[in-house]
Amino acid sequence: MASFRIPAGPAIAEPRADRRTFVRRAAGLGLAVPSLGGLVAATGQAPAPASGGVIAAAQEPTTVAHPGHVPPEGTVPAGYVGSDPKSPSTGAESPVAAPAQPFTLYDPFLAPVQPGPKELTVVAKDATLLLAKNVPYAAWTFDGTIPGRALRVVEGDEINFTFKIDPAASTAHSLDFHSAKTPPDKNYKTISPGEEFSWSFRPPHAGAYMYHCGTPPVLMHIAAGMYGAMIVDPKEGWSPAQELVFIQSDFYLEDGPHGVKVPSYDKMMGNGDMEYVTFNGYANQYVENPITVRVGEPIRIFIVNAGPNVWSSFHVVGAIFDRAYVNANPNNELIGLQSITIGPGDGACVEFTLEEPGEYVAVNHAFGHAAHGAIAVLNAVEEGTPGVAVAASPAASPAASPAASPAAAAPTTAAVTIEGFDIGWRFNGQDTLSLGGPISVPVAPGTTISLPNTGVATHNFVVDEWGVLVDMPIGGTAEYTIPADATPGEYRFYCNVPGHEAAGMVGTLVVQ
Repeated sequence: MASFRIPAGPAIAEPRADRRTFVRRAAGLGLAVPSLGGLVAATGQAPAPASGGVIAAAQEPTTVAHPGHVPPEGTVPAGYVGSDPKSPSTGAESPVAAPAQPFTLYDPFLAPVQPGPKELTVVAKDATLLLAKNVPYAAWTFDGTIPGRALRVVEGDEINFTFKIDPAASTAHSLDFHSAKTPPDKNYKTISPGEEFSWSFRPPHAGAYMYHCGTPPVLMHIAAGMYGAMIVDPKEGWSPAQELVFIQSDFYLEDGPHGVKVPSYDKMMGNGDMEYVTFNGYANQYVENPITVRVGEPIRIFIVNAGPNVWSSFHVVGAIFDRAYVNANPNNELIGLQSITIGPGDGACVEFTLEEPGEYVAVNHAFGHAAHGAIAVLNAVEEGTPGVAVAASPAASPAASPAASPAAAAPTTAAVTIEGFDIGWRFNGQDTLSLGGPISVPVAPGTTISLPNTGVATHNFVVDEWGVLVDMPIGGTAEYTIPADATPGEYRFYCNVPGHEAAGMVGTLVVQ
């Protein structure tokens, strides 16, 4: 495997302490750490409320404290400034290893978005995830995945945002939106496990923006997995295209307990090599699971480089970008590019069309990074290719306005079909994307449900009340039979592939 060394940075003065050693040292200094998961410094006082609360900038934030919360004390150490310059630091804290969760493909396809107010919630959680085959990684995450969900809104939308920290999380965090214009000391402040924080803003410009934890040391929090993308569509929308999102990031590992890797701050600072550069948090996941796209139809890829250190020279082998947009803003148009350079914390958008069937490789053209995992295969197929399901052509973005949900038909024990397509469910000619909400499926006990996946992404069918999870491979058809003794009532079903439930892959089984 090729190797890449980051330019040397400042040396670490002493070895990093583990959590237990750190807490002992903090106690000796009189720092209040038990309920803060290792906070070592703070502001002392909350910022005074601003007057007016104008949504065009940012509304008054609201914080809900966890019972038993002890405010941190002290001052911010030099060099540990975060998004909020007065924010406390988590110091030597590092993610705690736990049993690894099974690998789940991060769906690269973007669902369309409607203009209008958005209610968004993000929860910071500890998780141990796979970065590559047989490589478990102790991480700090947004919503339990690396990267966090790809959020999609429209320029000027009112975003009512709530940030929460799982009470079981090991330390404190914050969330910094690159898409917002707001005082960081008010809205990017650090909160503790069990707390939540709400505020509102309107993204003023279209683009592909990073969001990330801004709690110092920011380098550790980002490299531990706390980042994601917010795609802000222009008010006039985009032209029809197959739309994907790639979030590039680099990882620096050292050995932790029980065979789990943990973040290496020394390596992040330049005292060693990075181990992986990935698209969407897992090395080579789209080599092992190629992305199926349609020949002859435009493809639009949004790229966000979360870093924290490595740059991207994004290129698709065998293609030329008809158009590229710096920061994914349509006003920043470039024509006929072979690649586009994206620094850490920046974004871009590229558009191209594949004219012939084949396998096209998307890479970071700094090939040492591609060799470390920043690579994806686009499998371009024609409509009707045997054994390959190709979704219907996309509509322009934003999608059509939501329609009212139709009344449910009479239940039946005959087989019914619930089709999974791009990022939606379809039943009896109605689908979740055009409805703008859940579909309703009438069934009776003993009904067999046919579950074809005609889209270009992996799906599954989940009913929590019955403990059901049925995989729906691309181009295949799965089945599930309603229990013969099912109690009449309404049962929620959804797809739990990251991002799909939030994008609207939700429905209701009405057992009668």
